[in-house]
Amino acid sequence: MGKQGKKQGKGVRSPASRRGVAPIEAPSGPLAGRGGTALVLAIALVLVVLAYANAAHGRFVYDDQKQILLNPLIQEPRLLGKALVSDIWAFTGVEGKTWSNYWRPIFVATLSLQYAVFGTDPTGWHVTNFVLHFLAAALGFFVLRGLGARPAACAAATWLFAVSPVHVESVTWISGSPDPMAASLLFVAFLCYLGARPKRRWGLLLMGLAAFAAALLAKEIAIVFPAIILVSELVLQEKRPGRVRAAVIATVPYLVVAALYLGVRISLVGMQHITPPGAPGFDGVVWSAPSLLLFYLRHAFFPFGLGPSYPFKPVTGASVSAANFLLPLAVVLVLAVGVFLLCRRERIYRLVLPWFLFPLIPVFDVRAFIPEDAAHDRYLYLPLFGALAFAVVAAADAWSRFRLGKTAAGEAGFAAVGLGFAALLVPVTRSYNRAWMDEIPLWERGVQTNPQTAFPHAQLGEAYRKAQRLQDARRELERALELNPGLTSAHIALAAVAQKQELYPEAEAHLKTVLAQYPDLSNALEMLGMVYRGEGRLAEAITVLEHGRRVTPYQRGSYTVNLAVLQRLSGRSDLARSELESLGADLGGTKDPYVMRAWWYLGELDREAGRKAEAIALYEKYLAATETIDAPDVLALRKAVAEKLQELRAAP
Repeated sequence: MGKQGKKQGKGVRSPASRRGVAPIEAPSGPLAGRGGTALVLAIALVLVVLAYANAAHGRFVYDDQKQILLNPLIQEPRLLGKALVSDIWAFTGVEGKTWSNYWRPIFVATLSLQYAVFGTDPTGWHVTNFVLHFLAAALGFFVLRGLGARPAACAAATWLFAVSPVHVESVTWISGSPDPMAASLLFVAFLCYLGARPKRRWGLLLMGLAAFAAALLAKEIAIVFPAIILVSELVLQEKRPGRVRAAVIATVPYLVVAALYLGVRISLVGMQHITPPGAPGFDGVVWSAPSLLLFYLRHAFFPFGLGPSYPFKPVTGASVSAANFLLPLAVVLVLAVGVFLLCRRERIYRLVLPWFLFPLIPVFDVRAFIPEDAAHDRYLYLPLFGALAFAVVAAADAWSRFRLGKTAAGEAGFAAVGLGFAALLVPVTRSYNRAWMDEIPLWERGVQTNPQTAFPHAQLGEAYRKAQRLQDARRELERALELNPGLTSAHIALAAVAQKQELYPEAEAHLKTVLAQYPDLSNALEMLGMVYRGEGRLAEAITVLEHGRRVTPYQRGSYTVNLAVLQRLSGRSDLARSELESLGADLGGTKDPYVMRAWWYLGELDREAGRKAEAIALYEKYLAATETIDAPDVLALRKAVAEKLQELRAAP
């Protein structure tokens, strides 16, 4: 090329090129335009509906029952402020104490909003999760397109992401919503980053920083986002002078947001790393890494035989062997060589790989998990986006070479193959949804996938107990304690079974085992009070429940109702009335059916005292407050109250 040609070449360089920013090529092909985009997203929406519609009427399961149905912090508007500045399990114990490693105020705020809108009808909650998941899939499509992936690859990866059975735990399970929520916000932040790069659009940059901050407040996994930005900038700036400095500068705003988040978090809930009993040390993190990585790769690309619990356990120095360390390490190294070769070939591989690797890093800290419960599909929600993108881009590359060109027919053919694979996954996802729609099928599946671990047996035993299948419950809970004699949940559930069977000494023994380790655990204290009541030890029961009410003010309503009953049984009706009346405005605003019993108990006290009109009014308040609640125990009490009300009205 002559001098004139060189000058012309310089004359057409974009502003981005003059600043040393490598532009991303605009996608081309039959799926690249607006019509193609609309088609891809419409198909993704249809796939999400087909895959998840059968779960719309599933029940609240697993943590839903505590985080939603038994959580006064999200149910009572006056407590929302406290909920937003506490860890998500704060309602279970002592005020001011951190009970978990999780501070997620945006997640908690959405729980409160949904409770206000949907109440205890799970359908609206499920539909919200489906919408969040579709939003994440759609935004992921735009991220891939923004990174310059082929349109057919963007489409296929989006469709596979939309229907993967691995996502059932994050989508069908209501409490799994932080995963699609955080992923959607991070995708928005990344799209804003891409949009702000060429022309330094400060408005987009600020929007991206705000989305990143919101993602941090939805789930802690978002903390890895600055690393994704750094690697992306290094790749996009490659072969240009000063690229490291430029990449660091581009990452600084995100690091500032992360630092501010950590500062606020530490000031509110602390930053201590809560280590569960039996968790391994740092050596366990190292020894477990290869086998854990292979576990998640297997689930990403072969999503069958899934369940809520898996037999994976952290590898420690005492248990390390060729089978659980050396062999997985060898496989990982072979895979790493293949990934390295692909990354050398094209930059698109280097751009999507961080979306798999970085969000998976926190999962490798096995010290943070109960050893029996260290691996879950929900941890793969965002990493799956990167894994599928990498694999689909590689497949599209191979397809293009096989077709001997990048023809429109070849692009459409690849997209059709991707859609075919996605369609095959739809019935798998629908089938797995059924396990997450009710507590008993869920944990029967857990025992099936992990029969030699105590945790799923304990969960299944508790599900049987709630269904009044006490013998089945006892069998599973005793099996759980055989496998792990110190499992807290199994002791508490078995105490509840023993209490129901009026085996009070056995129940007391289980509860005292728990309270020896966790002296302020709310549900254990409340149950011990009820055991003492069953044994006629009313004074001891009152002492235990008064202690529980002091250390767990969020559960004040249920403790107060129980204390009132105990005072009445002790012959102190005046103290019983004082306890119930102390609820004051809280009683009128509560959404807890158990606390609503206070209307009934107050009515009983008035009836016994001969105050007929007052008793009738209180019975009517109870019936009005529980009119929309269809829980079996509430329906039974409503029937008894209605009969008592009829008797009072008929009496002279």
